[in-house]
Amino acid sequence: DVSHWDQFKTALGKRGPDGGTGFRLGLFLPFFAFEVNDGIRRNHFVGSLGTVSFDNWMHVAATYDGNSVEIFLNGKFRGRSTNPGPPQVMQKSTFPFLIGKEGNDGISGHYPWTGQIDEVQLWNRVLTTNEIRSRMWAKLSGNEPGLVGNWNFDQKDARDLSAYANH
Repeated sequence: DVSHWDQFKTALGKRGPDGGTGFRLGLFLPFFAFEVNDGIRRNHFVGSLGTVSFDNWMHVAATYDGNSVEIFLNGKFRGRSTNPGPPQVMQKSTFPFLIGKEGNDGISGHYPWTGQIDEVQLWNRVLTTNEIRSRMWAKLSGNEPGLVGNWNFDQKDARDLSAYANH
């Protein structure tokens, strides 16, 4: 028996071995999805409304404030799920933050992404819709308040250009 979750393609994530505490953003056909799990209660999951294009670059952004999980496609709000949970869930996971796969056991890649990824940003605060739109195509300096990860993939390696230098 194959679970429907086997169809999830993780673009980025940070989750534990049992799929517990952490988060992931990826493609769950026919939409993009953002999932947060607090390790105590059930998952907080939201899928984007609208069409996913495989012929053009798409900007995907997701936010979580402890009460709502939201997703945006090309700067437009596309979905929300409200389910209270502790906002510190993003920091609880001790597993690595991975781009292009989900490392449930911290080593191997589960639900691998097939495609291209560019301009990954990780923030320690919720961006407003206007901030998401204004940063969609902007090159960041790496010193923006709240920016904790910035991978633009312009180099040959996946170097984090934020002040935290997570590589």
